[in-house]
Amino acid sequence: MKSRDISRSIRITPRDRHFAFSDVQERDWLGGDTLKSLIFNALSMTFPAGERFFISSVKRFRPRISGEPLDSQVGAFMAQEAMHTREHVRYNQQMETQGCRAAMLQRETQERFEWAQHRYSDLEQLAATCALEHFTAILADELLCNPDLLKEARTEYRNIWLWHAIEEAEHKGVAFDVFQEVTNGRAYWVRVRTMTIVTVLFLAHMKRLFSVLLADAGRGGSAASWLRLNWLLWGNPGLFRKMMLKWAAYFRPGFHPWDRDNRARMRAAENALALELE
Repeated sequence: MKSRDISRSIRITPRDRHFAFSDVQERDWLGGDTLKSLIFNALSMTFPAGERFFISSVKRFRPRISGEPLDSQVGAFMAQEAMHTREHVRYNQQMETQGCRAAMLQRETQERFEWAQHRYSDLEQLAATCALEHFTAILADELLCNPDLLKEARTEYRNIWLWHAIEEAEHKGVAFDVFQEVTNGRAYWVRVRTMTIVTVLFLAHMKRLFSVLLADAGRGGSAASWLRLNWLLWGNPGLFRKMMLKWAAYFRPGFHPWDRDNRARMRAAENALALELE
């Protein structure tokens, strides 16, 4: 089955979950490891503002969609992203109670997205959404393919990341399909130029988040902590390193998010999560 056909056949299901973060007292919820936990905490700081941006950018183009099934997928995509926003706000609030400057970091992230909304056209914002949705899709794929990444996590945090990964994988083609439809597939250079800009801005912002969270953990001036953090990201287990080839695939002219068909991984993860939540 072709990637576009897979994308249009996917039934996107908003799963309304609530996670009891306040039941977890440890800030270092991933095996008691400060730096492993910090990587995921930093990513969580980006999600509320980012997902509001995604909803807004796709919603503007919804009247230009020709019909089903994409219109229904857009509605389900927005519902999923709204729930992700809600739960990551709660996640980040828990981080705030544990001494992280989460509110400040969320505010800074929101300001970056507001700047983008004033700086770029509606189509460029949709292209930025496609680029960032690719980041979330390949992150989700790593979590689905490598369950050991969260094996030592406290239950509520493992569950939110698994839930989020399932839904990000499920709707990974929606923004891209909207972009392709409204441009008749003729905006390759807008797409790849925007990905280049987004990548630079994303990595710079992640460095800012890591810097603040390291300082909040009392390790801001530690060269050893920075070295180990970069080793975790680019060495072993190498979360960012493992994402690089999937990231680069976006620059191929005929690329589609469903070129990587991970439906079997999604189903396995969903079954595991259902057992966890029983």
